[in-house]
Order: sequence, then structure tokens, then C-alpha cells
Amino acid sequence: MNFCAKKKPVVITNYASVISGPQWTLQHIKNVCGSKQVSLKAPRPHSSEWAGLENEPVTRVEDYLTALPEHLYLFDWSLPLNAPELAKNFHVPEYFEDNLLTKTGPGAMYRDSWPSLFIGAKGTGSGLHVDAFGSHFYMYLISGRKRWKFYPAERIKDLNPVFWDSLDPTFPKDIDPTIPSYTVDLCAGETLFVPAGCPHTVLNLEQTVAVSGNFVNQTNVQLFKKHMKVNALKDPRSFDLLQEMLNLNLFA
Repeated sequence: MNFCAKKKPVVITNYASVISGPQWTLQHIKNVCGSKQVSLKAPRPHSSEWAGLENEPVTRVEDYLTALPEHLYLFDWSLPLNAPELAKNFHVPEYFEDNLLTKTGPGAMYRDSWPSLFIGAKGTGSGLHVDAFGSHFYMYLISGRKRWKFYPAERIKDLNPVFWDSLDPTFPKDIDPTIPSYTVDLCAGETLFVPAGCPHTVLNLEQTVAVSGNFVNQTNVQLFKKHMKVNALKDPRSFDLLQEMLNLNLFA
């Protein structure tokens, strides 16, 4: 938990494989869940949506993977909910197993949302964003290479965030170039930890396949609670989750 408390991104290398069974190639993914439906995302440079990602029509996984268009992104697709055959062969790295969201009851919001799948062609990615609802984030890169650009969390006000209907901001496209930033290239077999509240962008330098998860532990649970209180004003499921976690004393 120390690396979470330091609020700094971390790249983990030389970690044992977190996938059992066949390697997750595009063909293997097609074989396992090609008939499933998926809602894709389209990166738009001037979008007002979170991370600059617009919703695209639903399509079959097999059709998307066969074409793998340069302008569409399979983004954060829940494996437990959509492809349990893949989910059972992914093992969450031990660093991220402490997750309060998994201590709620069956059917609770976010309990079974992760791990999730990301697949994108070279050039796809996500615009400037902060991971949702005050969560920490990890990503295990199966294949390809991703470039992450990070900005200091304490400079988020200088990035001119806009809050529409939650505490998850959107950002303008033009960022002051004098604000410090740094980049990290994540390579196949490596895992990246992104702390809650850390603004970043992501670019796929090559065709990529990755698995990720959002999580909450004692280092960010109060931030998560703050987000849920706001979300609960308009979302009954957020209200239910907040109440359940309060009843379970998970905010202590």
C-alpha cells in the first residue's frame, strides 16, 4: 500500500505472468468471445466527453478485431460481466488485490466491473483525464507499446478542468506547455500503477492488448466517498453503493 500512499505512478517490471492458459492474441480473443457485443469508443480531439472519447455503435467483438479500424478503441470492457471465460484466466497482481469494491455484496455497483479489456490500433488512445470516482488504476500490457503522459496532480487547476455533472473533470485540448509533464512508455509484460487524481493521456504507439482495473483501498477511500456523495445525487446505484459501504464500515 506504500506505493499508493506516495501518489506517484509506478511501472512494475519482471513480474510473473498474470494470465494462465493460452496467450491473449487477437485470434484467441476472437475464438473465446468473438460473438459478444461491445460498445466501442472513438477518440475525438475536441470532444467534451471524459477523456475525449465518444460512444460508437455496438458491434461484435469478432468484427471489430478483424477490421481493427484506426479510429475505434475497445476501451475498458468488463471481462467478468461480458467475457467471464477470459476473466477466469486473469489473476489480479498481488499489489492491487486490496480492493474495497470487492467487499460488497453480489450485484453491487463496481463489484464485478474489473478486470477490463483494452484493444486499440496504433494511434488510438485517450485524451487528458483523471481516473473516475477517485479510484486508483492499474494496467497490465499484454502486447504492443503505450505512451503515457503524466501531469502533477497538484497542478490540476492549471489544466483548466471543467466539471459537468460529477467530480470527474474534462479538460480543454490546448494545455499550457509550461506545465511540467513527463512520459512513460509501457512495454509488453509490464504493469503500470496510476494513483487516484493523477492527470494523464495515453497513446497506443503500436497495436495493443491490455487488461486493467480500478480499485479503492484505505489510501483513497475518502476521496472515493466524496465522489460517491456527489454521484448519489443523481444516480440511485451510487447512492446504494455508498449506503452499503457505510453499513459495512468500509470508510473507517
